[in-house]
Formats: sequence, C-alpha cells, structure tokens
Amino acid sequence: MRSLPAFVLATVLGLMVASCGLWVMTSQDTKPSPKSNSDKAVLVIMRTTSYGAGATISNYLDGKIIGQTKGKSYFFTEVTPGKHSLVCRNENMRPHEINFEAGKVYYLQQAIYMGMMAARTEYDTLNPQIFEEQKPECDFVVFDPALAEGEDEATVDMEEVKEERAEQLADQPDYFTKVDNLRGF
Repeated sequence: MRSLPAFVLATVLGLMVASCGLWVMTSQDTKPSPKSNSDKAVLVIMRTTSYGAGATISNYLDGKIIGQTKGKSYFFTEVTPGKHSLVCRNENMRPHEINFEAGKVYYLQQAIYMGMMAARTEYDTLNPQIFEEQKPECDFVVFDPALAEGEDEATVDMEEVKEERAEQLADQPDYFTKVDNLRGF
C-alpha cells in the first residue's frame, strides 16, 4: 500500500518526460526576421507563450519534420510553391493543407494547451506586426537534421495524417478553414 504513491509519482514523472519529446533544434544567438525569396515561400511558426515550456511540439511538412517549438520560440523554413500538408503534433495531431506561393511569407502561431497525458497543440494565424512584437521575447531555433537522423519523430505517417484530417473535418467542418486558407505577406 505504501508503494502506491511512489508508483503514481513515477508514472506522472514518466509522462511529463515523455511529453517533452526529442529536441532536434539548435538555439541561435541572433533573432532574424524571415525574408521572402522569389522562387520559394517561407513558413514561420512561432510559439508566443511560456505555458507548457517543457513540452516539445513537432511540426511536419509533407510528412517530414521541419522544426519544433519549446517555450517561447520560433523558426522558419523555405517551402516550394504549391499545396502542402502541414501537421503539428504532440498528444494530438492537427493536419492542414496550405497552398504556398513563391515570394510570400506565411506566419503561424503554435498554440498549446493542456491535454490528458501531454500538451495538445494547434495552429492559429499570425501577422508580421505581431511576429515582430513577440520576437524579442522568443528564442530563434534552427532545425538540425543530424539530431533527427534515425529517430521515429523525424517523420509522420501520411496515411495517419489523412485519416485524422478526415475524422476532424467530419466532426468540425469549419475548423480548418482559417489556417487552410492562410495567405502570405
């Protein structure tokens, strides 16, 4: 009977560590703003809250990891023009389909909230002005492919993404509209 509290504590601590996830980013000393490129789009993902600071949220483009957020942080990546699947994942998965145009910068805010066993996540739109206001408070991080090599978290199963999106669209048909129709600046 006395071992029950120790078991509960070990379980809770294990779940907390598991929610942190593998970190495949490196922190940078600078805090640059994204610049548009004439033949590519640029995607910016920013987490503006320290709520759930230890939780690592992974972001995937067409099934491959492009970056993560942890605490107040942001990253950006170039994207070839066209329609792409964008997914944020931790305890839950939020799949979106966004049409990227060359020469444009796309801003998303990574939202985080309490889940059952780990943090849950979703995207919201962000504009360049709010990005610039929040940037001084956030760490700029860059994806390091060497840290992700051979890790299960480096990819997401696209069939699972399609199934999850279909289920979520059936439950909330208007949920994806705002992010799926994201326009660049």
